[in-house]
Amino acid sequence: MSRFLYVASDHQMEEQPNPYVEVLSINEAIEKGLELELDMFNQSVDRDKPGVILWVEDEEKLEVPEFCDIENKEYYDEIITKKPYCIEVQGNIRESNADIVVSYIKKNVEKGQELEFWKVWLDEEIRPDFHDIELISINDLTNEKLLEVINSQTYPMCLRIYK
Repeated sequence: MSRFLYVASDHQMEEQPNPYVEVLSINEAIEKGLELELDMFNQSVDRDKPGVILWVEDEEKLEVPEFCDIENKEYYDEIITKKPYCIEVQGNIRESNADIVVSYIKKNVEKGQELEFWKVWLDEEIRPDFHDIELISINDLTNEKLLEVINSQTYPMCLRIYK
């Protein structure tokens, strides 16, 4: 299966899409100067329909972390927190971009008293009765600490960050 990361809070959090990704219509892509294989598109496709083409200048930028509403309803079964608001963390979080996640967490802790960063494993067969929760001050949250949680083999795991 796969890993599911989310942030949970007592207050609503804003989505933060990947700023490097553009979603374009066929005509917008052509205007932008992108070379398209127009034979790939059926003649009946509306060339002005938004969201047909996903474009990013550098492929590595596709892995920049983003924060979005949880769209896959099956993931709701995996949410362990009691906090009312959750937002999914997507992307390949590593040393070069962990600061984006740390900044997002710190910004949202400042709006409330605490928040939780969860890592769970999506697997119908494995539903542990326990989970690790580690308390940490916002001042002690670093890229290294976040990566330690993300790269740990412990599932589920929660980092509860407080002011």
